[in-house]
Amino acid sequence: MKINKNNKKINKYFLWAIILAGVIILYLFIAYFTKLYPFSLEGDSKKIQDQASEKVNDVNYDKPSSEEQKAGAEAKKQSENTPSVYNPPDTSNPTQLAITSSNQQGGVLELRTTISAIDDTGKCTLNFKKTGSSTITQEVGVQNMGSYSVCKGFDISTASLSKGDWTAEITYAGSAPLATISQTVKVQ
Repeated sequence: MKINKNNKKINKYFLWAIILAGVIILYLFIAYFTKLYPFSLEGDSKKIQDQASEKVNDVNYDKPSSEEQKAGAEAKKQSENTPSVYNPPDTSNPTQLAITSSNQQGGVLELRTTISAIDDTGKCTLNFKKTGSSTITQEVGVQNMGSYSVCKGFDISTASLSKGDWTAEITYAGSAPLATISQTVKVQ
């Protein structure tokens, strides 16, 4: 009788395949009951969702602490002391002039102004003054925006300006009646 060596190899591979399959089945069985991978993913995503839903309604309805009350009072005081960019209209003059923005970007202070009249041939003049400093004067044209007009923009170099409060006085002269506005602008 001849023993076939190939049968031994097949039996050997078959035995290893059964052992490997048994180890995998045993791991899956243990993993299922102990919530290990791949069964832990479902539990983790549920935990994450629960934590996210808890944080959505994380509002503190308790009475504010004395520090929070002081901070709120300080913020209110600052907002009351900050000058508003908006100036109420002057009803005695049919032409209204308003400084809509004053922004300091880098070394340039930008002033922008609107005019209630429709005009594209007028001029706007800026006199920028501060006590003890020389007055800066600029003149720009007017641009028609359809239902109102704007001064084409004043850009003032801050290199030679001292820090502090300056007075920006802008005058419009054109096809509509003369208008003037004066506002304090802080140079930083």
